[in-house]
Amino acid sequence: MAYQISKYYRNILGLDLRVSDLNRNSGAATESVNTIYRQTGALSKRNGSHLKSGNDESGAAGLVKFNNVTIGTGVISEDLLSLDDSLKKYTQQTYTITYSGATSAYYDFYLDPDTATFKWDLYENGSLLFSQDCGTGKAVSDTTVAEIKTLVDAETGFTMTISTTPGVEKIAFSDLGRVVALDSGGVDSYYYTWVAVPSTGSYTTPFTTHWATRDASDFETASHAQMLDVLYIANGYDALHKYDGNRVYKAGLPQPTIPTDATTGAGSLGSGAGVEYRWMYTFEHSDAKQNILSSLQSEETTHTTAGANESRDITLTHLTAGSGYGVAEAIVNGTQAGVTTITVSSGHDLLIGDQVYIDDGVSGSIVKREVQSTTATTITIDGDAVDVTNLDPISQTKISLWRTKEDGTLFYLEQEFVNNTTTTTVTYTSTDADTSLVEEFIQSIKTPGLPPICRYIDVWRGQLVMTGNRESVNTVYYSDFDGENFPTDQSFVTESRLGGGNSGIKSLDNGLFIFKPRSILTVTGDLGVDNIQVDALADDGVGCVANATIKEIDGTLWFLGKQGIYTVNRQGHVQKSEQIDPKFNGTYSEKRAIAHYWIEKDLYLISLPFFSTDAGSKKYLDKTNSFIMVYDLYRTAWSEWNTLNMSGGVAEYQGNIYMTGFDQNPVDSTADTYFTKILDSGLEDDYADHNEGIAFSYKTHWEALGEPSIYKKFLRMKVHALDGTIGDFETDKFTLSVATEHDYVQAPESTFTLDFGGGSLGWGGSPWGQFVWGETRLEQLTSKLASKKAKALRTIFTNSNIHENVLISGYDLEISASYDLQIKD
Repeated sequence: MAYQISKYYRNILGLDLRVSDLNRNSGAATESVNTIYRQTGALSKRNGSHLKSGNDESGAAGLVKFNNVTIGTGVISEDLLSLDDSLKKYTQQTYTITYSGATSAYYDFYLDPDTATFKWDLYENGSLLFSQDCGTGKAVSDTTVAEIKTLVDAETGFTMTISTTPGVEKIAFSDLGRVVALDSGGVDSYYYTWVAVPSTGSYTTPFTTHWATRDASDFETASHAQMLDVLYIANGYDALHKYDGNRVYKAGLPQPTIPTDATTGAGSLGSGAGVEYRWMYTFEHSDAKQNILSSLQSEETTHTTAGANESRDITLTHLTAGSGYGVAEAIVNGTQAGVTTITVSSGHDLLIGDQVYIDDGVSGSIVKREVQSTTATTITIDGDAVDVTNLDPISQTKISLWRTKEDGTLFYLEQEFVNNTTTTTVTYTSTDADTSLVEEFIQSIKTPGLPPICRYIDVWRGQLVMTGNRESVNTVYYSDFDGENFPTDQSFVTESRLGGGNSGIKSLDNGLFIFKPRSILTVTGDLGVDNIQVDALADDGVGCVANATIKEIDGTLWFLGKQGIYTVNRQGHVQKSEQIDPKFNGTYSEKRAIAHYWIEKDLYLISLPFFSTDAGSKKYLDKTNSFIMVYDLYRTAWSEWNTLNMSGGVAEYQGNIYMTGFDQNPVDSTADTYFTKILDSGLEDDYADHNEGIAFSYKTHWEALGEPSIYKKFLRMKVHALDGTIGDFETDKFTLSVATEHDYVQAPESTFTLDFGGGSLGWGGSPWGQFVWGETRLEQLTSKLASKKAKALRTIFTNSNIHENVLISGYDLEISASYDLQIKD
């Protein structure tokens, strides 16, 4: 008999599902579920997650981080936004606990692995005052923030305040805390709520049509692009909207209705009978980032004088409160002179940072100012003091009236007005002498137009590009340089040999990539001068089926195609998922696939969701049949994650990964939205999915020593759990369940458990009589294997314990094989 020690230290590889069990590379995995590679190359369990909100039906139509730039300082803050029928902002709330006692006090908020519920414990001088089982947050009766406040306030020397009333949020969704010391100065802890982003006027649900389709088979999360410090949101059903850091409203400005002309008295128009005058007007809006947008001018109204020295009443129509455009305003309450703090009527909707137009009596013109502070009945503006008149509007939008001179063709500014949603129209008596008209109307080179309704949006060379219009599926539209005007002639049509409408769009370097389900086209040139070239890059059946999977990584675009994951750049496309192709043979919702590039860990994650429906026909993620494929770019290795739900969107916010989607509520089996944070504290708390264990599983290749027909005896296995010089392993102890299978039969031949805990807390780390003297956490363990001859062996490592990570840095197999190489049986 010959003995051999096979070592597996450098070749703990990713999934390989395409190669025969007889020919698979040594070290390739046949299953790798909820695994991740550490910096040392060791194998561990993926990070867990913690629910941050839930039990509702909102916020699963998209998730996006917006880099909110403060104009003037350049300081960037992050806004995390979710979409349903409105836009919501993730907002930190605070509960503050004050301890006025003479000793010490702290609280613990943690997941109890024995009950699989969250516990909130309060201690004073080392003694437990109370322990509250808070449930999981998913049940109606689970403990709220306000209920914890009641318990804390009932203890002598303790008070708790909360930043929201009535504090109905479940405390189980708040941040975990271990031994949080309390003092007389008050200690802040945090929970989170979704706060609706303000819209304008009476316009409150900008994404109603898209949200109503969330259970349709072709539903896709909204797409977005950031340009000019503004976020643009497209979904294919509702108008293009923008978020300027203050509020959400429709992008662009509509063409005003035609002005009306009425007879009035004497004035300065006309040197005699038969003189022609024309009027038109435009809207102008300034967003909170100081981007100024002008509308297409209205159609013209014309008057021919019957004699000399006439005047005309010209009536213009305001944008209404329900129009959806930027018409936030305040109404002046009382005439005021020389003020920068203006008293206004209660109920105004202006916000700090708004750029507003004011009819200023000092300068005698409309001035634009920034709102610096507000109360319910005042707004404070920057710049010089102004004079304002009772009931005057202060608005984000102004109206400009333009008029020709006698028998002229050029238009000049005659008068400006602040848009006023409290009245339908404004009438101006046009009697200004021609000599008083100075500012000429500058006609746009390209006719402004409203943005089209499209599913997909991106930015290429400083211009918005959109496609996915449901009525014109092959058309690509692009904006003018002001960002939101889409001239009607600025579009082009893409065609391919294999057909299919445009299914995605993404810019890369100097090119724009247009995706169809089975082909890819590139656009080069300069949109600014309408000089572009469209070329077929791939017309061989490779295309993108889900726009939300397109991510730029290291100078290439990654995306989901019909047969798997591909990358593309100007040189062509490459398939990246050959080794896991069988994973794409199942049934999943292509259109609702979503990907994310986790830069810190160098991972490409793609969710392949499958949905079930509740009794009300509402869809939720079927976690049994859904999965996330994960590609480690450094180690070029695939693995599979399950039970996480990113089907409603995924984003990185303040250094953490957040996910959202519809799950089945375990209490009433309905489809509810749950919002999840991936944990990354470096502690054992990271290793649970809210209140459940993470099912780690790694199946090795079939080891046959290159001789699948020859019997051997697999005698022993030694598993190494070395943390290396980094020393960043998160848990003090863990157990590893090990099963072995023989001869390509998928049934366990033997099972055993390796307990790496040992004296994991070290000398004196636990109470007297319960610790192992001087022993550290075990770094390797050996076990005998089933003493039975076999041609091949596969090993399965598993762990599903809450608060336990796994560390496998390598393993050895001791094998006895016959000298006589003969085919047996």
